[in-house]
Amino acid sequence: MAATNINHEGHERRILALGGIVKGLGLDTSSISPVEYVDHAPFAFNNFVYKVELAKPATAAHFKTRAKKANIFAAFQGTTLLDSLHDHFGGLTFAANSQIVGGQMPLLPEGPWQRYKELWVARFKQQLKGADNSSLLNSWRVNGIRDRIDKFVNDHGIAELLKGVDTAQRVLVHGDLTKNNMLFAESHTGIFLLASDDLSPEHKVKWKIARAWDALLAARGAIRPSSIHGIDRLERLRQFEELLCPFDLGNEVMIERLKRKTPEWVEVKREAAMNQLLAFLDSVAA
Repeated sequence: MAATNINHEGHERRILALGGIVKGLGLDTSSISPVEYVDHAPFAFNNFVYKVELAKPATAAHFKTRAKKANIFAAFQGTTLLDSLHDHFGGLTFAANSQIVGGQMPLLPEGPWQRYKELWVARFKQQLKGADNSSLLNSWRVNGIRDRIDKFVNDHGIAELLKGVDTAQRVLVHGDLTKNNMLFAESHTGIFLLASDDLSPEHKVKWKIARAWDALLAARGAIRPSSIHGIDRLERLRQFEELLCPFDLGNEVMIERLKRKTPEWVEVKREAAMNQLLAFLDSVAA
């Protein structure tokens, strides 16, 4: 007997509602389909994302989503920071007197930090906790990999990669400024189709969108990846963080999903992650 899909309730209603909203914009759809929707997921979704394919291309008169999103992005960066936050890496919170002060970040148990390196150490250790709890990764305690990871994290590996990076620059960032964290008001219908901005499977279309987004940020004087000195080094640290505990190898629900394919597929994924991790450690001589 097939397992009950706890997320299917209201499926048709959501599709009809979305179709009505799109039609209200003066647009016709050729299809509406859920994105990243798994019918056998054991946990309830708290949001639903849909891909809307239009019968005819939308024009600038229909909506100006990216420009509005770029305005929000630039406004965050342009916020004047309090003097007390100039030696601060972390989150924000409210003190007892209702004043904004430095605090912990939402997803890290420590902080705030005075040095940028310390923030990266905390992020890596958080990922390693996930690897410790993974039935597939087993803390990376094979072939001496964990010792090499610990050496990079605890010695001078991070500091070496941060050489040439401007760690004195401070701006306010959202940290997860995606469509899943935005509200769309019916009275401002032009912003709704943000949901389809980055869902195209075509590489050329994605690159076109990326170039348009970069141009919007540049026009607003916002900091972009291409304008950050040492961004290639920061990207290497980000990739290392992801490799320490890839989501599909560190989340037990995802692991079970992989196992349902074939045992060989699980090993292929684990081997690929290990080889990428070893390649990084070799490149930094850890």
